[in-house]
Amino acid sequence: MKKSLLAEIALYAFAGTAVVAFARERSLSCPLRQSAPIAAKAVKAAPTVETISPQQAQAMMKAGAAMVDVREPAEWEEAHVAGSTLIPVGELKQEPGKAALAPKVLLLCRSGRRAAVAADAMSDLKNVKLFVVEGGIVNWQKAGLPVSKGK
Repeated sequence: MKKSLLAEIALYAFAGTAVVAFARERSLSCPLRQSAPIAAKAVKAAPTVETISPQQAQAMMKAGAAMVDVREPAEWEEAHVAGSTLIPVGELKQEPGKAALAPKVLLLCRSGRRAAVAADAMSDLKNVKLFVVEGGIVNWQKAGLPVSKGK
């Protein structure tokens, strides 16, 4: 059975990435350990985080999911989802377990980027299913969903 050239190239590229990552993890003196940080990242399994719409998030909150807003306090005061908990992403990166408020945790920021960073920081938590609210508070407001202002 003859493989195509592209299939062989893809196989060697993947195998090479895995070997570099393995070498870095196993040996502190390996010269590959100091270079090519992308190779090790490529082998790490990405956390399974579902992106949901603001409407789905609202329904899930009504069903008992916890919403964690990962923005900064000044942003929170401008507008936030009633019933959400403010834990800035910097704080969450240091203490990921702090946001494990329920079996299902919805992560919200301004547009979705910081929520994805927070989800990555929380990826090792057991018994917590993470969801990122697509488009953050911006899409929440565009959808006409209610927000609270102030502290």
